[in-house]
Amino acid sequence: MLTNYKTIRESIKRFRKLEEEEKDGTFDKLTKKEVLLRSRMKDKLYNAIGGIHILNMGLSMYNSLTI
Repeated sequence: MLTNYKTIRESIKRFRKLEEEEKDGTFDKLTKKEVLLRSRMKDKLYNAIGGIHILNMGLSMYNSLTI
């Protein structure tokens, strides 16, 4: 059982937001330094919660398939 569920959930939200910003072109409007900082943050979050993020996506897909 994860005891810090709220913290992990917030980190996953931040990670998803950074991924979305990268895909929709928001990074193109930022300075090089800001893009670098956000990319580093995204990489750090991926290293910390990447597996949980993927697992969470798999569970939601599984739930939608079983319904």
